[in-house]
Amino acid sequence: MFSFFSKTKSNDDPKSLQEAVLHIKRLEKKIQHMEEGLQACQLEVNRAISRVATVRYNPFREIGGNQSFSIALLNTQGEGVVLTSHYGRDMTRMYAKQIHEGSSSHSLSTEEQDAIDIALERKQEGPTKNNRRKHA
Repeated sequence: MFSFFSKTKSNDDPKSLQEAVLHIKRLEKKIQHMEEGLQACQLEVNRAISRVATVRYNPFREIGGNQSFSIALLNTQGEGVVLTSHYGRDMTRMYAKQIHEGSSSHSLSTEEQDAIDIALERKQEGPTKNNRRKHA
């Protein structure tokens, strides 16, 4: 870097105003290139999963321990998936529902909607959220 006010000069300092203008133009191009790269990175970050929440619960009377869960995996725009696992004594079922702008074309259970709302910070996770018991 150079300074017109510095008493010391280096070999790569511009020798004239014209050279300084060319140097500034090169720097402006580098800055523009860096801004474009930053915008591309920001787009990638916005698409990445960054909003995650899990709600554990018990959908069946005969099984204890809140072994079932719904987990929302979303990006900043509310795009992603909510996964639900219902744990039963004889079987476990897994469901996946696509989420677009924080909602789904499929009907959502209360727990799935809670997971989405918590992930998108539309709802606070309460202290008893993980201990809630729901009976079907």
